[in-house]
Amino acid sequence: MLMFYTGKIDCSHVTHQTSKRFLFWRACFDGINLRLLLYFFFNANYNFSFNINVLKAIHQYERLKEEEEE
Repeated sequence: MLMFYTGKIDCSHVTHQTSKRFLFWRACFDGINLRLLLYFFFNANYNFSFNINVLKAIHQYERLKEEEEE
């Protein structure tokens, strides 16, 4: 589930990503809007500490993806 959402977030700042499943999300959201949407989704369904851990995991995932591209 986390990978499913991080994939959508990741696509927002990877301009050369051509995967079809990301095109719709890049068209509808920029990175900040999607992060806020994800934040409120998790905040509404889980406790605060879990929400923070999810955001940390997303941030780590994005940094790893950026390092792989370099």
